Amino acid sequence: MGHPFPRFSLFAVGFLFLGLGTLADTQRGLETQKEACLRLERAAQAAAGGKRAEFSRLLKEAAQRIDSLATEAVVAPEMKKELTIAATELRKRAQAPPAGFSPDASLRLLERLEAVLRAGHPEDLSFQGSYSQTKVQEPAYGGHASAMGPPPEAPPSTGGPSPVQFEEVPGLTEKTFCGGRTKDSILESGGSGIALVDFDNDGRLDIYAVSAFELDDKRQRIPHPNALYRNLGGLKFKNVAHEAGLDAAAWGNGVCAGDFNGDGLIDLYVTNYGPNFLFKNNGDGTFTDVAAAAGVEGGGWSTGCAFFDANGDGHLDLYVARYADVTWDQVVRAQRTLTWRGGPKVMAGPVGFPGAADVYYENRGDGTF
Repeated sequence: MGHPFPRFSLFAVGFLFLGLGTLADTQRGLETQKEACLRLERAAQAAAGGKRAEFSRLLKEAAQRIDSLATEAVVAPEMKKELTIAATELRKRAQAPPAGFSPDASLRLLERLEAVLRAGHPEDLSFQGSYSQTKVQEPAYGGHASAMGPPPEAPPSTGGPSPVQFEEVPGLTEKTFCGGRTKDSILESGGSGIALVDFDNDGRLDIYAVSAFELDDKRQRIPHPNALYRNLGGLKFKNVAHEAGLDAAAWGNGVCAGDFNGDGLIDLYVTNYGPNFLFKNNGDGTFTDVAAAAGVEGGGWSTGCAFFDANGDGHLDLYVARYADVTWDQVVRAQRTLTWRGGPKVMAGPVGFPGAADVYYENRGDGTF
């Protein structure tokens, strides 16, 4: 009689088969995703050639595979709903003439799904964060993702509650945006800045929040205005951006505050992708954009900024940091073509884009630079 099979070995075998099953499910899902993408691309080719029957057949086959992908266990309910809607829309589109068909929205959804499927399998995509300044010793897959290092070690626990506690404040209701959901361009990878400033001199810090454009699935711009939250006291805020003339809508990136004209009122400089804003405080709760008149409108992709007296003449000068030269056509047509550590596709850049020079504006003391 042989030795009894150890209990821990049974568990190990069970986990082994479970892991193999998960791997097989992931591989099947990735193959189905690839087949759906291929049929969408071929449908676009058929549409361009006026082959209606082939176009209709390929769209129906793509829809069938997308429906199948919506049943994958690792897919969140929200994405399952998106997949089901996409499949339904493709079936409807299959009944219409092929002219004008574009697979881009469906392909972007399937690319997001690919990332979900791969991320659900840790052997394929180990976590990497942008914490380390030391470049990882491995082949570069391209883009800024290749320079990301491992996450830091967790700090030792003190065993008790933190002495610092945070509380969410109601009233800050406006969302900020930065491009589309799929983040196809490096321009969409950033975020927007805020400024804590007492714009009305009532002794309470107000909040100015900058937003960028939102991009829909067709890469069309949807403007979202910046917000100015007046501090009402008692942790209550009200958005008064429209009344103050600060509800500008651009591809905003950053903001800095300072009294550039020496009138004792805090002014705001907002950096954008495109012309920047210099909002002069009028002293009555309103602002006027004087960037062009002051000579600081700039252009290109401006990121951060700072007011400071560089030459000690008593006037605040302005430094504007810029990032890279990226055209709007490159943003609209951008695709995630680089592979992050064998996992999902990521956006290109900053490697490959020319760097943009920073700008220093010297204050002349007469309201211009």
